[in-house]
Amino acid sequence: MKLNWIEDLLAIVETGSLSKAAERRNLTQPAFSRRIRAIEHVLGVELIDRSKKPTQLLPGVLAHREQFAQLDSDLQQLIADLRYGSLVEQNQLAIASQHSLTTVFAPRLIHHLQQGANGLSVELVSENLDECIGSLLARRADLALIYRHHDDQDMVIEADFVESHIVSSDRLIPVYGGENWQHLASIERLPIISYPNTVYFGRIFSRAILPQLRATYSTDLRVQTSLTLAALELAENGSGIAWIPESVGKARIQSGAITDLSDRLPSCALNVVALKLIDNSRVALATAWQALARLQGGGF
Repeated sequence: MKLNWIEDLLAIVETGSLSKAAERRNLTQPAFSRRIRAIEHVLGVELIDRSKKPTQLLPGVLAHREQFAQLDSDLQQLIADLRYGSLVEQNQLAIASQHSLTTVFAPRLIHHLQQGANGLSVELVSENLDECIGSLLARRADLALIYRHHDDQDMVIEADFVESHIVSSDRLIPVYGGENWQHLASIERLPIISYPNTVYFGRIFSRAILPQLRATYSTDLRVQTSLTLAALELAENGSGIAWIPESVGKARIQSGAITDLSDRLPSCALNVVALKLIDNSRVALATAWQALARLQGGGF
């Protein structure tokens, strides 16, 4: 039973005649009569009592009026739900974000994207670098947000099936708790909070920070952690000097909880890069990518 058939029959019930029902359905009476006959032919039953004027449904058909009305309501709701579901699906965007970008940068980016895309629904997943790339390649994520150092050698990022945009910049900076840094000048070995080489910042620290640091200072590895926020807390508590993204530590630096030591200790410039697969044609991704392209590495 098609929706327009039900609505045709309800129009006859509610108006009381074939001619008025045709008018409600925006058809001429002959055209409406032919449509009712076509419905009768398909169903194999007579629906109209044509012996009476005005023409009305047969009593046996009229007895199902409430069922027709319920079917009409249910089908209308089903259509609305399907359309809404399609709209939601078109507006969904899955983002895999490197852990250190998830806490501060990714929420700001999502807010920026939602301002330019009404109804955008985002699934944000926090992962390490390799997992972000894996989620992108496996199509679990439409967009990957990662850090990249200028001398990174990552063949996936350079592949011809991946498109990238530099959407912002950041720095890996040394920080220490409050004003306690002043006593470091009297310490023979600098207390260091480091990252293991199994995580991205560990590799960057070993390659871009540690050689410069050891050229001038002796170091004492106090704590090693893979979590940037843990390193930040440890630095604030005075356990050692930690290198964290400036975007992550900015609020605590401004409040005086930690001190930025990049004027005397080595730091490292980073880019924030967005990645997508070239053949991903999702509507929400296309809209988001256009917004990212307009940033042109300047951030927001």
